Amino acid sequence: MGYDDFNMEEILSIAERIERNGADFYREAAAGASSDVARRTLEELAGMEDQHEQTFSGMKAELTEKERQSDIFDMDNEAAEYMKALADRRVFHKREVDMTSMKAILTEALAIEKDSIAFYRGMRNLVPSKRGKDKVDNVIKEEMSHVVTITEKLGELDE
Repeated sequence: MGYDDFNMEEILSIAERIERNGADFYREAAAGASSDVARRTLEELAGMEDQHEQTFSGMKAELTEKERQSDIFDMDNEAAEYMKALADRRVFHKREVDMTSMKAILTEALAIEKDSIAFYRGMRNLVPSKRGKDKVDNVIKEEMSHVVTITEKLGELDE
């Protein structure tokens, strides 16, 4: 694939998958939480991921035909499979995390969210302007809100 092969529909499909992976991560952590407060916090974070997935799904539904087009022919759907693999391996993939420590979970979650922002910033450079490049900024803003929330939750633990 060349550098101009990605379109906004593909980026939003990645975003949806990353959000699902994130929700799974938080729900797994919530299942083993040592307190009701920790469990509720992790479930809240999972809910944020669910909401962001819906946001990205809505953004995808509103794309113009031009933003959905790709400059490549992909008869075997290899590009879609590649995008899924990126989403699964790059962000929220299985990592070694002490799921009994809320601080470790949130610290790892913060690192993951920062990775997702870096990932989207890189992907932004792969989307031509005519294919909705400016919309990637909206995805990045949504992810930045996760960083703010997690940072606040970490701060609460230190109080």
